[in-house]
Amino acid sequence: MTTPNASRRALKYARIFLVSITLLLAISSKGQAQCPVSSPSPSPSPSPSPAASPKASPTPSPSPTPFPLSIRNVKVPGDASGAAGLGDKIIVEVNCLKEELARQQNPQNGVPAQERIDPKNFVLFLDQIEIKDLHPLAVNAELDELHFQLRRDSESRDAWQNFLSRPKSETVSVDASVGLEGKSPLKDAKPLLLRVYWDVLFNVGVALFLATLVGFLIAAKKTTIIRDSGPPNPTGGPLKRPYSLARTQVAWWFFIILGSFLFIGLVTWDLDTITSSSLILLGIGTGTALGAAMVDANKRESSDTDLETLRPREARLAASIAELKSTIVDAEKVALGGDPSLTASLASRRTELATMEAELEQVRSQVNEAASGLQKPASEGPIMDLLSDVNGVTFHRFQILVWTIVLGLIFIYSVWTSLTMPQFSETLLALMGISAGTYVGFKIPERQTDARDVTDVNNAGVNRYDNVQSDADTDPQNEEEGC
Repeated sequence: MTTPNASRRALKYARIFLVSITLLLAISSKGQAQCPVSSPSPSPSPSPSPAASPKASPTPSPSPTPFPLSIRNVKVPGDASGAAGLGDKIIVEVNCLKEELARQQNPQNGVPAQERIDPKNFVLFLDQIEIKDLHPLAVNAELDELHFQLRRDSESRDAWQNFLSRPKSETVSVDASVGLEGKSPLKDAKPLLLRVYWDVLFNVGVALFLATLVGFLIAAKKTTIIRDSGPPNPTGGPLKRPYSLARTQVAWWFFIILGSFLFIGLVTWDLDTITSSSLILLGIGTGTALGAAMVDANKRESSDTDLETLRPREARLAASIAELKSTIVDAEKVALGGDPSLTASLASRRTELATMEAELEQVRSQVNEAASGLQKPASEGPIMDLLSDVNGVTFHRFQILVWTIVLGLIFIYSVWTSLTMPQFSETLLALMGISAGTYVGFKIPERQTDARDVTDVNNAGVNRYDNVQSDADTDPQNEEEGC
């Protein structure tokens, strides 16, 4: 015989079992949105009409209401991490897509062609931002799937900029959905792990760039790669040559453009990123270096030509003065006898000596001036070398250095924030060109060494006169035939 307590326990267990079954069914069906049955609106029952009445035109029955489309899931095939980047494929599952397409294609429903949805016209949305012109590669209506391949082109570049620029980590989480172009995306967007860059490749690229930059800086310190060229060397050898402003400018733009190219390529996989402005800026730097080299070459050639004429003349004058000095010394000894004719001749020769000494001094000055064009001063450090010549810091050097730094920083900021190399206006590029032309123009009369500081360029004949004069004063045999 069943007791009341046993009946209550059995009822309690039955309730627990039913609740458990209900929860299991709810959990198993979670995320699987069920499409409501779409059926035409019921029409009223026709009432019988007299046979004699005229035949009424049939009233078209209204088509079934559209199925509500929403995002069921977003998945990345073939990637264990679940992350997708540019070039990867993703699959977007859309609830009720199959049913809605079937409804539209059923001729009994009478859906106008202009109201039908073509799944290939959907575009991808990330964080409510439309990725223009990114349509499905394939549509699997049976599984409610839209297959996309993530890509970046001229149409979608601005949209991708919101997710790829200023990268702080390898991946970023976004909400993915689909929708028609120019319309709102479907509801219930699902999260997608977007890969901004491949961490290993990015680190390798950065390491290679930094290694190249450090190697160049070491070469700049220990070689003449960005120093002034042309002999002779200053005291201390070639490594004491001053740094060249033109060559430094070329190196500046080279590394900025190289680093920008690598950065954009590692993030977007786009290798066609060098703009016309980049080429013009690099061309301006290269042209400035070439113009400066031509000016220096012309200076050296002109100085060599002048020295080929002046140094033989200087040597002849020094020899003539030494000979005349010796003759005057001999004449002074003979003139001690008091012969008036010898005294007058001695005075004439002294006048001639003074004239020749003045001419020699002038020629020496011209030699030193010409030789100063061949001299290279010792480096005073990168900043002073770039800004100054023999006259100190010059404005034409200062302004080209400032403009180069300003445009370089703008270039780097543009690449970091927009993943594109900037396109400068023609006016700004013209300004940069004018600065470079001004520098080359002022370099023509510019000297790096003061002629007054050139003390060792005339060693072949500068002191010859003094040595000959000393020999004449100490020689015990003076021939009277010279009087």
